[in-house]
Amino acid sequence: PLPELPCEKSDAYFVLRDGAAGVFLAANTFPKSRETRAPLVEELYRFRDRLPEKLRYLADAPQQDPEGNKTMVRFSRKT
Repeated sequence: PLPELPCEKSDAYFVLRDGAAGVFLAANTFPKSRETRAPLVEELYRFRDRLPEKLRYLADAPQQDPEGNKTMVRFSRKT
């Protein structure tokens, strides 16, 4: 659980889930609140100590691209 990351659409907070399509943030009140989104690398870095060992490498990725855009963690189902 990451209570420091509040949901935008409800009064819930995000939890990190590991699904078939990769890691994602989901509301802790699922199914009441179905809000989900891809995590930002800077969020994973911030909570690195709470990440499972198999996901800690994601926190070491660049937090921004050369243009200053924040990096999201996304997985492709096609590969």
